[in-house]
Amino acid sequence: MLNLEPIGKSTLLSFGETRVLIDFALDSQEAAERGDSFFETLNLVLFTHANAAHLGAYALACKLYPALAAVPAYGTLPVINMGRIATLEAYRSQGLLSSEHITATEIEIIFDNITSIKYLQPIGIGVRSKGEVATTATEDGNSTELTTTQVTTHETLTITAFNSGHSLGGTIWRLQHQQDNVVYAVDWNHAKDSHLSGAAFLQKGGQIVSALHRPTVMVCGSQTGLRLKRRDILLWSSIQKALKRGGSVLLPTSVGSRVLEVIHMLDDLWTNNQNSQQGVTLVLLTHLGARLLEYASSMLEWMSPSIIAEWEKKNESPFQTRNFKIVHSMDQFDKVVKGGNGQFVVVSVGEDLESGFSRLLFNRLASDERNSVLFTERSEGNSLATELQDKWEKTERDGNSAKMDFQTTLKMPTYTPLSEAEMKEYRTTVESQQKDLQMVKAMELRNKELLEEAEAEEMMDSSDDEDVSRMQGSGQEYGFLHGTVLDVDVRDAVGSLRNFPFYQKRQRVSEYGIPIHPSDFARVEERPEVAWKERDRNEFDSDEPRKRQRRRTKAAAEEQEERVVEDADDAPETITSLDNQPIRVSYEDVDLNIICHVDFVDLSGRIDERSLGMIMHSIHPKKLLLLDDSRRADDLCSYLKREDDTDVHVLRGLTTAGTHSFAVDIQLTPELSRLLNWQQLSGGLSLAHVVGKVAKNEDKSEDTPLAALALQPIVDAADLAVAPRIEPLRVGDIRLAELKQALGKLGFRAVFQAGGVLVVDGKVSIRKVDESNLVVDGGIGSDFYAIKEVVRAQLAQIG
Repeated sequence: MLNLEPIGKSTLLSFGETRVLIDFALDSQEAAERGDSFFETLNLVLFTHANAAHLGAYALACKLYPALAAVPAYGTLPVINMGRIATLEAYRSQGLLSSEHITATEIEIIFDNITSIKYLQPIGIGVRSKGEVATTATEDGNSTELTTTQVTTHETLTITAFNSGHSLGGTIWRLQHQQDNVVYAVDWNHAKDSHLSGAAFLQKGGQIVSALHRPTVMVCGSQTGLRLKRRDILLWSSIQKALKRGGSVLLPTSVGSRVLEVIHMLDDLWTNNQNSQQGVTLVLLTHLGARLLEYASSMLEWMSPSIIAEWEKKNESPFQTRNFKIVHSMDQFDKVVKGGNGQFVVVSVGEDLESGFSRLLFNRLASDERNSVLFTERSEGNSLATELQDKWEKTERDGNSAKMDFQTTLKMPTYTPLSEAEMKEYRTTVESQQKDLQMVKAMELRNKELLEEAEAEEMMDSSDDEDVSRMQGSGQEYGFLHGTVLDVDVRDAVGSLRNFPFYQKRQRVSEYGIPIHPSDFARVEERPEVAWKERDRNEFDSDEPRKRQRRRTKAAAEEQEERVVEDADDAPETITSLDNQPIRVSYEDVDLNIICHVDFVDLSGRIDERSLGMIMHSIHPKKLLLLDDSRRADDLCSYLKREDDTDVHVLRGLTTAGTHSFAVDIQLTPELSRLLNWQQLSGGLSLAHVVGKVAKNEDKSEDTPLAALALQPIVDAADLAVAPRIEPLRVGDIRLAELKQALGKLGFRAVFQAGGVLVVDGKVSIRKVDESNLVVDGGIGSDFYAIKEVVRAQLAQIG
């Protein structure tokens, strides 16, 4: 049985006793309030996207509830890397970071513990479950008694990640458990972006990928986008209108998902229109902007082929932008803007305008009618961005921005560093927490080692007893060979207490072997500390080639430095600096007269409503559930019901779906195994049709694991009469390459042509539509039927 329950913006999936939590949103207070008792029941945590709306509360919850930190968590590598950036940005803006709540170093450790997974990589997770199976026993040939048997099985949940097309590393999850097949696609886009490929639902030719076709349940987000073919033109036009008015432009965006699309698009527009924005400063204002672009440059293989082609052509990452000034504080931002004509286009974190730099910048720009706030994605919930977008929609726009004219009171954040006394108290608190954490980790490590050694020690108990008696019988010989004899009686000791108290540090071993450090194998003159000394010693060397090389290295370093910082005192924030420079966030009410312009260009990277209806018709899930994450959830549900006959509902409470079944292990008796007619399939597989009678397993053999039930051959005429019968069925996977060889052995001439079509003697064509459909096309004749029989021979027949 499959149950689905929304918890905030997270979703809890229960496959029997297997419980999976997908996403951990920033406002998932309901999940946090349940505490350790709730997290202890979880078997798995999955992440779909890297913004705060999908995983923002995970790090803090792991700190507050150790049971959650022990639950295995999975996500793609970009989601892990970008997710930690989004978490650091959100916590820093709201005053949670570098306080008694959590430190930046702890966030790094938490995200390092998330297991990375690749696209199309199935991961099997074993879970124990219990249940009852009803069996029927016949006594004296007349009376029938119904009994139940308690059965414990090891179930397997298989998870597979697919590209969502919405964010870098964004994931569509497929979860398989027995007969249930769930596809979880909260945010996805079928069309490609400037840096991302489309979602993995469609393959070449417009067919649905077989792994995602016809799922038992499909969970889909209710937020949709707009169909805009030339978004770059609309974006550039909106920016130019504000600049021509003499104003500046603020683009609030989400740092973990859509910020890379905005950066890449603006950088291209700035490069192609150098003459039209002279003196206008293009700024990226985030706490960790340099690290954000560094992560993006290191994960180009997760992006679209066009990004790879651009990298190969320019021999540099598309995210090593030369047009953006990367700043990490408001003071630094002021210095950068003063270097131009006073106008700027700034990309800032905080798409809802509720906290962080985007809130501070809006306070500056809102009272000037020349300025413009340009939204690139819809905002949901009760936020300032939602209010502005609603006013923009109600205004007669005709493709233009809407001028605001209203007054409001905003809570403006003020960021102040801690005083000396507060800093001392903060460091004392952090050190105390770290000591407690180290003690807990040490205890967990010791317990883990004892558990790992327990089985081996049990097997060695008998040999240990022999060793003790041998030591007692030859003590003089032992002392002669080893010197001093320690008179320790270990006969009554158990487990690891028999060993001398010595701990041997284990080597870390990954799937590639033992990790090595290149610095351990470097020559003495290549080590960093020696290289710096050598450079200082040769400072006044007269060798001209060496001087030129130093000048080139210095020029490259200065160019990189100029792009990130403008002043030697303003270094980009790092994890260490975030921990060493804690701040206090206080709020005060500010009356603001909002008269700026507001515009919207959809860069959210979500599928539009019309395309969603068409693709859902092709996917054809048995049940479609829409998350209640949009105000238009009910309207979208009604639209999809009109477009298709799929069972569509909005997920607002506990919902039961899937197939009602319970899988158990059944052992074939030797008598039945000898009766089976095994047929060979491609790939080394064997297939046989089984008809038998289920009974309690009476086999007491120790060579094979004992299953609770056994399948016996049918011997009674009455049972044989009611046994199920099936029509003849052919099973297997036909590979065209193997089929070509089989036809060649029979004298047919088969060749491959365009599109992977196999043409036989120029008369019959064989093409594979998908994994389960093969089309044989040709004129009626003896060759056609002969070829058809060869195709059938590639399959096994049952029934």
